Amino acid sequence: MYLLASCLGDGDTRGGLLYYDGKSWIGLDDVSTAGLFVGGDELVRLLWAPHQVADSTAVLHYSARGFERHTRIQGFTDPHDILWDGTHYVAVSAFQDSVVWVAPDGEVVRRYQPSPGGDRWHLNCL
Repeated sequence: MYLLASCLGDGDTRGGLLYYDGKSWIGLDDVSTAGLFVGGDELVRLLWAPHQVADSTAVLHYSARGFERHTRIQGFTDPHDILWDGTHYVAVSAFQDSVVWVAPDGEVVRRYQPSPGGDRWHLNCL
């Protein structure tokens, strides 16, 4: 059994990627990560930073060859999860109480926000 886990670090704890090989956990890095999605031959990694200091969210894209590219979702903070719907990346923000649909280049093309933000609904997972 193999497992890849993403962990959020909030200042007093380490975040990052952990790999389980069936016997033990191996820390791959300590970059705070809020969500992972694997589809086709791509692994998408949503990086986390507190909404108090961030004005955008970084998205890292990997293939079997390794790191491929980096995009940013401007105006989107406190990310919690990401997926690919076949056309767009879909990401959720707890603090902004929103779900955004993002083009592959990082442009937000649609936003669903049931409240004015401030973590009233704590939208968390997709």
